[in-house]
Amino acid sequence: MAHHMLYQAMAENPCGYDGYLWAPFDTFLNVPRLQQFDKTRFWYHSPWAQYVANPAIPEAAEDKTRHARPLAPATDAPDAYPENPADRYNQNWWWGTKEYGLEVCVPAFEKVPLYMRERLAQYTGTDGKTRLVGGSSDTIYIPGRHADAFRETLAIFLETTCFLEIATPTTVHLVAPPTEPILFVDHYWIWDPPLNATFVRNKWAEGLEVDTFHSFHWGDHSDRGWRAHPGIVEDTRLVFAQSAARQGIEWK
Repeated sequence: MAHHMLYQAMAENPCGYDGYLWAPFDTFLNVPRLQQFDKTRFWYHSPWAQYVANPAIPEAAEDKTRHARPLAPATDAPDAYPENPADRYNQNWWWGTKEYGLEVCVPAFEKVPLYMRERLAQYTGTDGKTRLVGGSSDTIYIPGRHADAFRETLAIFLETTCFLEIATPTTVHLVAPPTEPILFVDHYWIWDPPLNATFVRNKWAEGLEVDTFHSFHWGDHSDRGWRAHPGIVEDTRLVFAQSAARQGIEWK
């Protein structure tokens, strides 16, 4: 699972860094936007996060309708595993699975130090009820000063088969002090075309921002193996330049 790779990368590269930016190979990173983020804070699409000022759409600063959907805490009665596991539009299917869901995640959670569990409860406001959180783990930034705590806490979940998209976001909120705001990443989790820079421009036209999205398709299989889509590199460079202009920063 991907969170094992995240753990391994952090363990083998102990922190002399400002932090660690985690993203799969098929995640689009809007680099000019991410340059606006404070590297001493966690970055994630948390519902309790702070929006990062955006010169392109200053009026969207505190308007939740102008941002991507954040993750969600678990409910008292999570959705059962779907009869059709290929139902990709059931984005909460993992909570109810015996192999990956709360049944295996909660015992790991209960091994986490109490002060961290209480910290998570401050975010979720659940009056003592256990509430893990889950959502896309396609973009996470871990500041260097919290790297050891993040890695050690994630390791507890890695002793189980707890699903990546429960274990990793829950760990973020167990470690991030509520006094240090998490920075909100406008992240989109998409499956349908356009799976390239056109998606970003379409969102701009809607008055929204795209900090990151998954999945971004550089290319596809052909009868001669994998091939990049024609013009994809040039268009990606162009959208970076356009994003930099929106942010009012120089770009070469």
